[in-house]
Amino acid sequence: MQAVSLASPQTLNLYAYCTNDPINYTDPSGLFFGRLFKWIGKIFKAVMKILMWVVIVVAVILVTAFIMSYTPYMLPGWLGDATGSLLGFLGKIGASAFGQALAGAIGVEVGSTVGSIITAGLVGVGAIARGFAEGKKKPKRRPGLFQTVDQAARWWLRIMNPQSIAINREIGVPICERQYDGAIIFGPYEIGTEASVRINDCPEGTKRVGSAHTHGAYSPLYDNENFSDRDRINANNRSLADGGSTPNYVATPRGQFKKFVPSAIRNSTRGRVIIMKPL
Repeated sequence: MQAVSLASPQTLNLYAYCTNDPINYTDPSGLFFGRLFKWIGKIFKAVMKILMWVVIVVAVILVTAFIMSYTPYMLPGWLGDATGSLLGFLGKIGASAFGQALAGAIGVEVGSTVGSIITAGLVGVGAIARGFAEGKKKPKRRPGLFQTVDQAARWWLRIMNPQSIAINREIGVPICERQYDGAIIFGPYEIGTEASVRINDCPEGTKRVGSAHTHGAYSPLYDNENFSDRDRINANNRSLADGGSTPNYVATPRGQFKKFVPSAIRNSTRGRVIIMKPL
């Protein structure tokens, strides 16, 4: 307390220590504001601790996502699950500490409510991390050697083309997909003539997803470096039977690897030829 002074009008009011409202407030010790600032300081420290952990966790998520985005399968699902669980755990701990600090300062009910809000927020961030990771999970792998029809055709033609050239006969095979697990396998192959070959049907329990054949040895009588009209027509007709466009692959005497994507039109030569990487 200061002596009464006209230069400081507040000294004229002996109840200035309770904000000029002695009817509604009392401060017998004169220490209310000191305690209030201590409570505010405790609350601020609790908030800063929670924010620090949130910033650290979010930074780890972002850095991990950035690094994993340069890998073949992006952010794995287990990392998102772990991140979500960690954030939920931190949310509960942080909310508990923050709620206790608030309860001591402004009452149990308000402190508990704010703590619950923090928990919900951090668990929500965890759910977002899970969702992000879920979308980046590894695609389901097929059982067996091949993940794509292209891979299967290249593997088979690389083995069979030298034999085809040696005997100067075309060799053909259906490429099939097992219906119960999606594995890519080969049906029974056929050895044809020097100018044609029959593509057999796929075994029971599978469906045809492509076909492959060789063109034998070089011959000046045939353009065996490219798909013949008969190759194209057969591929279109097989596609109609298969219910969609099933590609046909060929290996040429010079080791070229080509893919014909038919238009699925009966007795038609229409389709698209793709020059693949040589065998």
